[in-house]
Amino acid sequence: MVIRNHLPAGLQVSWIDARDIGWLAAAILRDLTRHAARTYPLATERLSFSDIAETLGRSRGKVCRYEEIDFESFLAQRRKPGRDAAYEDSIVSYYQGLRGGLIPECADVFDLRGLLGDSPATMADFALREMAST
Repeated sequence: MVIRNHLPAGLQVSWIDARDIGWLAAAILRDLTRHAARTYPLATERLSFSDIAETLGRSRGKVCRYEEIDFESFLAQRRKPGRDAAYEDSIVSYYQGLRGGLIPECADVFDLRGLLGDSPATMADFALREMAST
């Protein structure tokens, strides 16, 4: 199993399980007054793509590795026909900013336990859950 991306193998970025986003949204909707005019950063874990490959491989009992793709291959993927050019350009710009160290907050994490009522899911939790469903 191989995970491919344009980011350096060791660059850590923040992650959150999509289910935690849904649970957080539900909690906010149940108590709109408490959460009015508040902003909640949605990131609970700091991982590199190498970390993710290792975690996914371990959960499946297989070797999974990360492979960094070159910029031209990344650009070709983003510029496939039928894709929204403005959106794809924004992805390319963001990734260039990440690679250049221009977005230091990309690895920020936040303690959302109080809002979720439980600990957020980790990448390992996600991997084990998804492995069980396939």
